[in-house]
Amino acid sequence: MQLEETWLSATRFPDLTIAHMKKSKFSYIENECGVKIDGCYESIVPILPSPELAKLLHISTKDPIIRMQTQAIDEHHQPIDYSILYTNMFEFQVKYYLPRQAPSGPRTPRAES
Repeated sequence: MQLEETWLSATRFPDLTIAHMKKSKFSYIENECGVKIDGCYESIVPILPSPELAKLLHISTKDPIIRMQTQAIDEHHQPIDYSILYTNMFEFQVKYYLPRQAPSGPRTPRAES
């Protein structure tokens, strides 16, 4: 289970509804509002939950959780949204595939000893 708190500008997105949020806020922002999303800043930290969060996540206050803060920005680097997500640490899994990047520039031969 994951809990999410999100802040969006009511002035910038006046037609946003709960129905949009249940599907994809980013689909609404890009397809219905014509805003190009450039990227997202993310910060992930482990924390101990407050009693309220522990109750909502059905865990103990001694069980660590993941707190993720995100801020999406548009192509002009203006904020689109700000979110805080809370996830049970035992259910959170991150997998990455990082392609190897070839070094840029000419290679310098190494001297052999």
